[in-house]
Amino acid sequence: MKRKNAKLRKSLATVVIIGITAITSIAYGQGNTWKLTGNNNVGNNNFIGSTNKSDFVIKTNSKERIRVTTNDYTIIKDSVRISGPLFIGDSSLILGTAFNIPGGDLIRSTNGVINFGNTSMFNFSNIRIGIGLTAPQHKLHINDRNQFIFGQPNPVFSAYTNQAFGGGTGATATDGFLVGIAADGTAVLRQQEDRAIKIFTNDGANNDQRMIISHDAITNIPRVGIGLDNLLEPRTFLHIGQDINETGTGYRNWMNVGELAVADKDYSMYFGLSDNNFRDHIINWGSVAALQNDNILRFVNTSGDDLVQSGSPDGLEIARMVSDGTTGRMGIGNFFTIAENPTQVLDVIGNARLRELSATVWHDETLVKCVVVDDDGVL
Repeated sequence: MKRKNAKLRKSLATVVIIGITAITSIAYGQGNTWKLTGNNNVGNNNFIGSTNKSDFVIKTNSKERIRVTTNDYTIIKDSVRISGPLFIGDSSLILGTAFNIPGGDLIRSTNGVINFGNTSMFNFSNIRIGIGLTAPQHKLHINDRNQFIFGQPNPVFSAYTNQAFGGGTGATATDGFLVGIAADGTAVLRQQEDRAIKIFTNDGANNDQRMIISHDAITNIPRVGIGLDNLLEPRTFLHIGQDINETGTGYRNWMNVGELAVADKDYSMYFGLSDNNFRDHIINWGSVAALQNDNILRFVNTSGDDLVQSGSPDGLEIARMVSDGTTGRMGIGNFFTIAENPTQVLDVIGNARLRELSATVWHDETLVKCVVVDDDGVL
């Protein structure tokens, strides 16, 4: 009986040892070894890598492909092909296509900012971005190279467009504002909307409009304005100053091919041609009222010689024309000094001379007045 009990105990011990060995084998086979067919007992704390200060290296065909260093960076020695989108950082920078957006490869940022070369550790001040070439020469360099042997140069443009439910330019090839060069290399600024081009200068609160380039809404002829933001609708080829009131002023719609200078939207002067007749070469001055003092055209000479009248701050008035809306008068001389306007159709300060007088002797008893001149024709 004792011998049987001993045999039974030996048998039970053998079974226990075999069971422990089997369980241990399974545990080691699953937990301590990464199977080629995959593991089913991997926990959140399991990993592939090193626990000492040494790099983790991945090789194929005995050639190193990836090295995860202990210096906080990873070296990939081959090109990398990613079939899906690559999210970098806190899901902010996205490379590649995603969200079923057609149109090729994309670079997007969920926070709206993609910054090149701004870091406190490295100096990227010489960074250049090239489009269409491998050696950009400027911060942003856009190039087009025709690959055909006998091909001609193509135009190159960058475009600016906007879109919103409430309007915008649209985003087609004929929308927005283009900056670039034509096929022959001519520089081009192209506004493709029915809007003006405005040029601003200065900083801060002084940043204001200096020039506006537009067109006539009906004839499509050019309009260039020089002035602040109170000049929004140039009326002639060159318009200086401010907008002008189209009615109730001296402005006329035949003022087109010329220069228009405007002050206070009511007082103007025009040099140019008349649309009614291009053989009419016109010097025009206009105002709101027909009052003579509001309608004076002065001819003034200025110089740098302060010993003469022309060197004074006001200069030397040579002549002036005035109008009361009915009669025009021409004054020759310095009417500014005497603070008067011409009172006759021709009003002269000083002597006048008639260089050509008829030498024929004739007699007319109906004459009641005469003008006497000396031998030189001076009145």
